[in-house]
Amino acid sequence: MRVPSLASVAGAFLVVLSFAVPNYSQTPPDPTPPKQSSTTTSPLQDNKVDAIRILYTGKTFGYFRIPDWQGPTALGDGCKDLARQRAKSDAAAEFEDLLTKEFQIDKTKGAILVGTGDNFAPEIEARDFCDPPPGQPGAGKNYQRVGKELFDWDANSKQWIRSDAHSQANASPSNGLFMIPTDNVANFFIKEGYAALVPGKQDFYFGPERIRELARFMATQPIPSTSATLHNDGKGVQMLGANIVVQTIWAIAHQPLPDSENPPWFIPRFPDAADLIGDTGGADTEIRMTGLSDGAKVYPWFRGVSVELSGGNGSSKLLPVMNSTTFYLRGVNADTPGEPNAIPRPINEGPCKILEKKAGEKPTQFILDFPWLDSQHFYTLRPGANYGLCAVTAQAKGKAADGPFTFCARFSVYIPFFQSSGDSAAEKCSDLQKPECYRDPDPYALIETHDENGIPEDVAIFGVVDPQIGANVGLLNFAWSNTGSRNFKTETAIQEPAEAIKQMLDSFTCRFDENGYTKEIADGKRRLIKVLLAQMNSEVAQILGTRLKQFQVVVSAADPEMATVGDNVTLEWNTPKAGSVRHPMLMAIPEPYIVGSRNPQAVADIGRLDISTSADASPKWTLFSEHMELSKPPDKKTATVTAAAFWKAVAAALKKVACSRDSIPKISRIKFRP
Repeated sequence: MRVPSLASVAGAFLVVLSFAVPNYSQTPPDPTPPKQSSTTTSPLQDNKVDAIRILYTGKTFGYFRIPDWQGPTALGDGCKDLARQRAKSDAAAEFEDLLTKEFQIDKTKGAILVGTGDNFAPEIEARDFCDPPPGQPGAGKNYQRVGKELFDWDANSKQWIRSDAHSQANASPSNGLFMIPTDNVANFFIKEGYAALVPGKQDFYFGPERIRELARFMATQPIPSTSATLHNDGKGVQMLGANIVVQTIWAIAHQPLPDSENPPWFIPRFPDAADLIGDTGGADTEIRMTGLSDGAKVYPWFRGVSVELSGGNGSSKLLPVMNSTTFYLRGVNADTPGEPNAIPRPINEGPCKILEKKAGEKPTQFILDFPWLDSQHFYTLRPGANYGLCAVTAQAKGKAADGPFTFCARFSVYIPFFQSSGDSAAEKCSDLQKPECYRDPDPYALIETHDENGIPEDVAIFGVVDPQIGANVGLLNFAWSNTGSRNFKTETAIQEPAEAIKQMLDSFTCRFDENGYTKEIADGKRRLIKVLLAQMNSEVAQILGTRLKQFQVVVSAADPEMATVGDNVTLEWNTPKAGSVRHPMLMAIPEPYIVGSRNPQAVADIGRLDISTSADASPKWTLFSEHMELSKPPDKKTATVTAAAFWKAVAAALKKVACSRDSIPKISRIKFRP
């Protein structure tokens, strides 16, 4: 499988288009602004190659299911009521009809299918088993639990067990990673061939661990080869969320020891000019390191830092000293992983990594790239680990108490919510009965395809969620229980999305550059489209995309008022010149499956984008967008029930209940007729 890039894409096709409301207020006038017109068919002109098609959905609320109800077995069957064991839900059938009849996906080149959040709940058939799983405490009594979130899958006994009823025979996995063998909502996304999803607040209905189980299940189960969508062979659906992390913090206020009370053996910072050439020579000279500082937190895909020397005559003196300095990436001692000062001494012994100084854009600039940890080139750092970026030089002028020539900027690594295990094996088994076969989702999805002339066309898909999502999710659905120590609490945290995506884009760009793809884009021999799934309202998503200036398409959370249903729009623009301040970007807004103000309220809607380019050295881009829906009859009107009529019916039913214990009927139903 080939690997992709980012920043370089700017030179290839930086463009902005806005889906619902074209917006160019943050950029100066352009001599060739996008043209907008209404149309009813995709405008693939004679000088255009075949289009890349992107389909998107959002807020399906658990209505899209395969099968309709999930049975309490490993395969999801076993419903006692056969009427509940239908192959698919009505909404899933409507979705498939829309793909085949309206879009005719089986007769086209195919399409890339993505979705924003709120898909796994709250519809009851998505949340419950059709029947109680057997063997749970209280079997045979009138009430037994059926909620999916109340059960864990035990790989040993091959059955669902209640989360509060673990025994030695089915203890929690030693690595803390539970698995599930199936899920009827997840099965829908797998069988329909979705490339990627992002979670929403409704998806945390089951708690944080269940959504990670769903993500691992979808990433492990390959999309069927029979799916008409464009996807990578052997890959599953990738659940994305670059800025979602797992954090363990003190349960009560805790003040860490300052370096003055717990001095490390090294100088705890990156060296400055005075450290290396003295106060006199370094007075007007500065060493500026970007991307990292002492005490910072980064993501496992962090690519490294840029170091630049600036100032007057001191730069010429400082440059040879910096060239003779050795830089190390050093993890802390394995026996004290939580101690940031536990960097081994001497620094150059053991599993340390010497960082190569790569030339930057300026003569006084160099790059310190962190080496890849995995074969797929996703990660450079271990999740949850502490590191030091250390500089060792014999010419240092400063002195520490116990080692005058070693400087270390300490930093820690976030634990990504969906990549917490650090397992990034490229090839794994797909037997869902074996826990070792389960894999984490990839940090981003890369779909590789070609146009009709054989030119590679890559689509890279990234995902983030709104930092405010936690305010709409209950604490118990966002956290775990720490059984080892009551001094700590472990919870889901949503970080600022721009920094998380920026670090991921840097990693993606490096991966793309290494394969020579950036040059191919510049030469017109490759095309790349970057898509951001942003689970946030369209206004915030548009601001984020404008800040990043990297994405051609941003898909926001579904919104019934902002979705451009009924509007077919064509946008065109020329490839911007290198260094252009404009970055055209299309805002795509899905429509929810359920809209209370619509009649009918439940309608399967698929947003569609067709992106095509002219076969020129400096291509012209054409984007066609529409929403596809099948015609449905309006909902039948239901009788209006007033509060007074309801409570009158309650009072009448209660009068029928005898006061004597012996005469109380086993079942007393309240019957109401409007």
